[in-house]
Amino acid sequence: SKIVVLLLDENQFVRPDEIGCTEEFVKAAGALKIPLRKYDLNTQFRCGGCTEYVNWVDRMLGFAAPDATDWGKPYSFELVDSPDQLDQMMAQSRENGTRARLVAGFCWKWSEVRPDGSLEPDVKIGAWQRPWNAKVPKGKAVPNPEKHPYTLWANTEIGESQVGCIYSAQGFEFDSVGVIWGNDLVWRTDRWVAQPKESRDAPVRGAGPDMLDLVRNAYRVLLTRGIQKTRVLCLDPETRDHLAQLAAGGKK
Repeated sequence: SKIVVLLLDENQFVRPDEIGCTEEFVKAAGALKIPLRKYDLNTQFRCGGCTEYVNWVDRMLGFAAPDATDWGKPYSFELVDSPDQLDQMMAQSRENGTRARLVAGFCWKWSEVRPDGSLEPDVKIGAWQRPWNAKVPKGKAVPNPEKHPYTLWANTEIGESQVGCIYSAQGFEFDSVGVIWGNDLVWRTDRWVAQPKESRDAPVRGAGPDMLDLVRNAYRVLLTRGIQKTRVLCLDPETRDHLAQLAAGGKK
């Protein structure tokens, strides 16, 4: 190619083997003596174009971002107290003819599809339980993107009864999103802490000090999948209190 355009978001890497930061491209272009121009794209269309909410998410997770201001009516964010309230959000979305999905941190095992095609209800919170969306069967490729399990979860009715993880949710957007914030990333006193024992994502769990950045990136993605609204069920009490304080205090 005579011209290559690379669109980078360096806070979306969610596995330790993912590469592609600006620094590496600058080095590669320099070594090959290829002219390189860098631009910052300040305008974004995530979350219905509500930059204030996206900035709040970034600052809340400890990323560099402009001061967050109250996003008011353009975007709806709310902490909920039970998974039943997430189910209510799903039901309201169906009634309104809009699309909603549940997503969660990778804090539960992700089972293979059962021989009869059904899914194991891996995501369990008390008596409430739901399956993750289906995986790609081991050793099989899905040549038609429209038939990919992640696409079926995102775009068809079967996804309404399933929970998407970071790998199935990345790249999709929905009118409403319910986020189950697990215990792999928690707030302790004055900082974010990654808890490897709470993660079921083996590469991330084994990433050592880098795990903190990876799980922060993952929740950043999950919290910005909604076009109109985000509802968050946070399972760790101290973390929930921290989010509530930030959301209530002028959203700063």
